[in-house]
Amino acid sequence: MKKLFLILVCLLLFLPMDSFAKSAIIGFTGLTGGGTGALDAIECEDILGDDTDRAIATGDMAIGVNSSGEFYVYRYNAAGTASENSPLIIVPDDRAADCSGNGQWELVDVIGKGFTASKVSGVAGTSLLYEANSTDINGVGWKGPASRDSDLYLAFSNADPAINQFLLFPAPTTGTSTGVWTTYGQFGALPIVTTSTITAGSGPTVITDATGKLLVAALDTDMATQAELNAVAALVDTDDEIIAIINASPSTQLSVAAGGTGAASLTDGGILLGSGTGAITALGAATNGQIPIGDGTTDPVLNEIDGTANEITVTNGAGTITLSLPTGIAATKIGDGSVTTVEFQYLNDVTSAIQAQFTAKAPLDSPIFTDDISIGAAGVKLAGSDGDITLTGLGDGDDQTLTINLDDTVGSVVVTSSEAAISFSALNLVTTGTLSGAMPIATDADAHTITAAEAYGYLLVSTGAGAWDMPAAVPGMSFCLLCTTAAAVTLNPDNADVLVYDGVADTAGHQIAGGAVAGDFICFIAIDATYWHSMGRRGTWTPGS
Repeated sequence: MKKLFLILVCLLLFLPMDSFAKSAIIGFTGLTGGGTGALDAIECEDILGDDTDRAIATGDMAIGVNSSGEFYVYRYNAAGTASENSPLIIVPDDRAADCSGNGQWELVDVIGKGFTASKVSGVAGTSLLYEANSTDINGVGWKGPASRDSDLYLAFSNADPAINQFLLFPAPTTGTSTGVWTTYGQFGALPIVTTSTITAGSGPTVITDATGKLLVAALDTDMATQAELNAVAALVDTDDEIIAIINASPSTQLSVAAGGTGAASLTDGGILLGSGTGAITALGAATNGQIPIGDGTTDPVLNEIDGTANEITVTNGAGTITLSLPTGIAATKIGDGSVTTVEFQYLNDVTSAIQAQFTAKAPLDSPIFTDDISIGAAGVKLAGSDGDITLTGLGDGDDQTLTINLDDTVGSVVVTSSEAAISFSALNLVTTGTLSGAMPIATDADAHTITAAEAYGYLLVSTGAGAWDMPAAVPGMSFCLLCTTAAAVTLNPDNADVLVYDGVADTAGHQIAGGAVAGDFICFIAIDATYWHSMGRRGTWTPGS
């Protein structure tokens, strides 16, 4: 009894100190029944039972011993609502009436000669701790759940063990198993071996080193093939640890499903390939540059990366693959591929940024072209020789030439052509020689405004009635107006200009009218910026307002 009391004192010492600082500790002599001293008789709203209204609080402790000498330690949970389940849960009798249905004592620990306790949740069953006096056997046990009709209790041996002995419990299906101190040689049916060869079917086996130190225990040889058993061996390093299990002399291979490879040997240096539950296979040892290349379905194969002429070069070495660009790379592989290799080669000898060179390049002071110059694909070609320039047509028609000689004739510029005649239409030329060509003609059926271009050598033809407005006079302008029908036609000068008819100057801005006779005409020439003089006429032309 003294021993149990000391254990209880030690248990209280190990409880959290703040529990004693903030919580109450109360004793009891029974668990349930509601009588004097029973744990469930303590009022949840008056822990001392003296009407001080000091309610039981979470963390309050209750300690008691029953008539069998078993000590119980409980802690109160003021929020608990579980049903009573002695000895794990004790519910105050007044919980429903005085504490709104909340509050319960929860078992913390039990120390005593023996007890049984049903679990609140989890695996159904009962744990058992037994402590007898100093001369009896102590032990632990487990009471089977309702689904089993057998119990198991392990009784500790009260004898002292020898060196290197360990406690062995035979495993009966029910009842008590008394432990015995034993050595390796006392295993009976458990053979002890110190080699890596184990006989199949020999049952549980113990493997030790030469000094008897345990390496592998309880290896069930009945559950393995001979080949798998031959794969078991244990080695001990300098720290006396189990460091390896090796294959001694297998006759067959450990399957993939059992954690092996299923192969008797594997290619040295080969890459391993999985085959589902089948044996692992290996590719051959790869040569320089070889890598596994797959197709997504079948096993990969070893192959090299191939280079392409004028695009990429592959150099294989021991453990290396080097990709580089060849010296003669194809220009069509650069950018969008529109630049040819010949065009790209034009960059030869370029030593700095091209745009910077263009920007910094000054115009030539006196450029000399040594070859002919073509202007447009279907334009003209410009060529030069001794003092002359020759233009040659490049279009789809009859390509003629025009040569301008600036050097061979003193005081003259000589223009020649590959054709007998040169047309100077639309040109206002001044010449001291003979110039022949067609007169330009402009025709209108009614009123017309004479342009400045039409006032230089044009024959203006009126095919109907109307007023013809003249441009402002410029010295050298001249034209003729011809009436092809018997219609009234007038010529109207600029408001600041004066028409001179038969040597008589009219008022500035006054017009002159024809006689409405087919075939009549009149010609004027501007001798200055004001006066238009009549150079000839046919028919009657009358000055007017």
